[in-house]
Amino acid sequence: PARRARRDRAGNDMTDRDRVLIRVALGLVLLAVVTHTRADPDLWGHVQFGRDIVAEAGTPRLDTYAFTSDREWINHEWLAECAMYIAFAMGRGPGLVALKILVVLGMLALVWNGLKRQEVDTTTRDLLLALTVVGTFPQLNHVRPQIFSVIAFAALIWILASRGPARRLLLIPLLFAAWVNFHGGWIVGGGVLAIWAVMSLVFRRSASSDEP
Repeated sequence: PARRARRDRAGNDMTDRDRVLIRVALGLVLLAVVTHTRADPDLWGHVQFGRDIVAEAGTPRLDTYAFTSDREWINHEWLAECAMYIAFAMGRGPGLVALKILVVLGMLALVWNGLKRQEVDTTTRDLLLALTVVGTFPQLNHVRPQIFSVIAFAALIWILASRGPARRLLLIPLLFAAWVNFHGGWIVGGGVLAIWAVMSLVFRRSASSDEP
């Protein structure tokens, strides 16, 4: 029996080792997917706008690079462009890729933590993380302001799905205050928030009506 127990423990250790190797292999594949970055025609415009904003310490009222430079212009992505310019100034092209990777890792950390709080098992959690990378790849294979909407949306879902005190919802106005200056995807986040609020009220009323 002792020998059999040792064999069982060895088998379990081997299974754990195999699981770790598989996770590492999948992680490397996902890292290769995430680091793939294609050139975008709007990239250098965003970097230049960020440079101008940082140099002038304010958002310009006119787009001096456009033929409509005589019309007032509202740059709703100025925070994203500042981040892109700073990343480029610090590391040129690789700096922009590093910025994108940090955003992706932040998004994945929020998804992983949210799934863990929901007590999703490890295997399912790994699968969902992989699906998250695959599903967001079209938005993350270049450096554009929309990459910040991906992490902001993940943050919104993390807040809404958290099983904590209601004061966590106070983070939502702060999130949207930043999001609205990073990318126009905040509109989608606002729609999801509205649906969540309505459904929460419906379920709460239904639960209260079922009580004796």
